Amino acid sequence: SDPEGAAVWRVLFGEIEGKLNTSFRKEKITQMALTAFWAIHNDMLELGPEWVERYVRTCLTEAIKVGLEYGFIQGKGLANEEPIGLMYQEQSNGAVVPKQPAGTLTFEPGRKTIKELRDVMKLLAKKLKGDGSDAKEPKKIAGKVVMVTNPFDTFDIKANATTLNANGVYVTSLPFNPIMTESVFVPEGKVLFFVKGEYIAAIGGPLKVKKFDQTLALQDATLYTAKQFATGRPVDKYAAQVYDLDVHYDDEETIPGE
Repeated sequence: SDPEGAAVWRVLFGEIEGKLNTSFRKEKITQMALTAFWAIHNDMLELGPEWVERYVRTCLTEAIKVGLEYGFIQGKGLANEEPIGLMYQEQSNGAVVPKQPAGTLTFEPGRKTIKELRDVMKLLAKKLKGDGSDAKEPKKIAGKVVMVTNPFDTFDIKANATTLNANGVYVTSLPFNPIMTESVFVPEGKVLFFVKGEYIAAIGGPLKVKKFDQTLALQDATLYTAKQFATGRPVDKYAAQVYDLDVHYDDEETIPGE
């Protein structure tokens, strides 16, 4: 629910007001299973039973984490047995389609980057009113905006955002202080912005790693499986935005002090 604006001011000795249940909404969550497995020959387990099993369990756990990252960014919806990722949106007819770029970002130093990121923030600061219409209203996003880039693009952006201060220290900063992170699941040449708390990442219970020593008995192997129940989708179309990236910088520019 959204409790913003639900509390009511009154004079002393007045009645309690501010009914919250009008702010609640129903969400239909369809859980899915993210799975992985690994078969290890028993000879390997006998040579190093403790560290080999620990290694197998660690790799399976990491595989599930990578699967969750993919699903929450690039998931194509229930029709593909995936979550709805941040780079996709659900249409009114139920179809899940890629989000169209909301514009192009150059990250050129100076006023241009300020204006570009201003427009990004203003778009993310919208939300659907929640009454079934397409009406919009503002939401608070200060300190909640995350910027996700492909690792190949991260340092192009940081190169334009890095300066040498008076103390001889390199400082990297962007207007409005988005939380910078990266993912291999954001395509090269794209930038993903989303607002923390505006994506429903539903995890159903803990990750379960199981061991089966009879399933592959004839192959003299032990089977390890991992399963995580999870799903996800954006709250609305304003929870995340995708932009094209067109970064230019002067490699011949000299840095002050050099």
